[in-house]
Amino acid sequence: MRTAIEENELKTELQELYLKNKQWITDLAFLESELAFLKTFLKKNETEKEEVYVRLSGSETVLAKLKTDLLTYLHRIENLIKYPGQLFDLSIIETYALLEIRSKEALKLFRELKTLYLARNKKNLC
Repeated sequence: MRTAIEENELKTELQELYLKNKQWITDLAFLESELAFLKTFLKKNETEKEEVYVRLSGSETVLAKLKTDLLTYLHRIENLIKYPGQLFDLSIIETYALLEIRSKEALKLFRELKTLYLARNKKNLC
């Protein structure tokens, strides 16, 4: 009886990890669309284009790598949910924590870039 309860609790926890990961992927998709908008906007309005594109390219690279890692983690969680009874170690929690940090850092980086470049081009927004 105790084993069944523990397995249900584990499945619930894995489902929560899965849903959180799906939310990060959704957030990342939003960041990608915002980044595309920002690139289009800056292409027309920014005077320091080289610096802008270097920083934006760096952001795109960070987002692409993060997206790949999030999808890999998502598939790992899916398999644990679909096929209960598999053995796994604490690396699943460590990976979650690292992805959470990287997701927050990506969001922070994007906000900083957006604030910086839109502030520089405030006159072109009106």
